[in-house]
Amino acid sequence: EAAAEPAAAAANAATTATVSASTTTPVPDIAPDGTPQVFVEVSVTVPLTIAEFTDAKRVSFRKGIANAAGTAIDKVEITQVSAANRRRMLLETSISVDFR
Repeated sequence: EAAAEPAAAAANAATTATVSASTTTPVPDIAPDGTPQVFVEVSVTVPLTIAEFTDAKRVSFRKGIANAAGTAIDKVEITQVSAANRRRMLLETSISVDFR
């Protein structure tokens, strides 16, 4: 959940809401040079609509995650953005952002 706080701040600096993260799963992968790589796949709920999660907010989100993880922004990939599960919405509109 610690990594989720920068995600919320990065997604929308004016929004002050708690963002929860689901469990993380290591994903092995092979780089073009044959070196094994490990990614952590994470899903967070952000209090925005899909339309509000603009390209600029996506870049800010990636920067926040990269800073929290101690890595470069080009290492953070948003893999999916979808409407959040209604159980998590709690009377507000939210999206689920999956990234690695």
